[in-house]
Amino acid sequence: MQGGQIGDQGSDLSYNSVCRQIEDGLKEQFSDAEVIRAVLKVIKPGTFKDMLMNKDDLSVEELKAFLHSHLGEQSNTELFQELMCTKQRDNETPQQFLYRVIGLKQKIMLASKHADTNVKYNASTVQDVFLHTVYQGLGHKHDDVRRELKPLLVDTRVSDEAILKQMKKIMCDESERQRRLGPNTRQRLTNVHSAQSEVNAAQCPSVKEKVPKTDTIQQLTEKLDQLPSMVELKRQSMQTQGAGQFSHNWKG
Repeated sequence: MQGGQIGDQGSDLSYNSVCRQIEDGLKEQFSDAEVIRAVLKVIKPGTFKDMLMNKDDLSVEELKAFLHSHLGEQSNTELFQELMCTKQRDNETPQQFLYRVIGLKQKIMLASKHADTNVKYNASTVQDVFLHTVYQGLGHKHDDVRRELKPLLVDTRVSDEAILKQMKKIMCDESERQRRLGPNTRQRLTNVHSAQSEVNAAQCPSVKEKVPKTDTIQQLTEKLDQLPSMVELKRQSMQTQGAGQFSHNWKG
């Protein structure tokens, strides 16, 4: 057995992973007893292992039933329902979503091969649901990915590897396009922002009010500059009038 250990409170191995290794061992002509011993070796000391060790005539099928109960694996029906309804999460990339859906499909196919599985699904049914989920489950912001994957997803014979390869190509092409268009896009946004600012400035009443305010200040400044000259002229005028009045009175 490879891949980790099983403990009383947790496990590094999934039920499907353990079952797959059990089946591989049986195919390689290992006896039931040898397979059981191999599984017991990856179970950490504790109450679960003690229970299995103390059970008389433990068979491979019984061991699998105990493991299924202990590891809390979803039933095949629950897995199939999840495959039908799952969608891309907000924090998932399209590739991560595809990995997760492929994993669900593989779990269902593996569980359907187990003799102790109550509900079994044939490969064509699972493949149809898988392809439908990949197409419908991608988020709206990845409509371009969905559109480019569609020619592959309508072919029920397409392999997981082919879908992965195409999705990787789509994502790489999009990344390259964004890299090439990024600076131009930013420049266009800057130009649009500047143009909008000019339009807003022309339409904004507060900006309009600044022009007459500036003119008023300028006019007041000019009048203040002229004030000394005006005062001097007024003074000279008053002196002239006073002198004339004084001369008139003296002569009289």
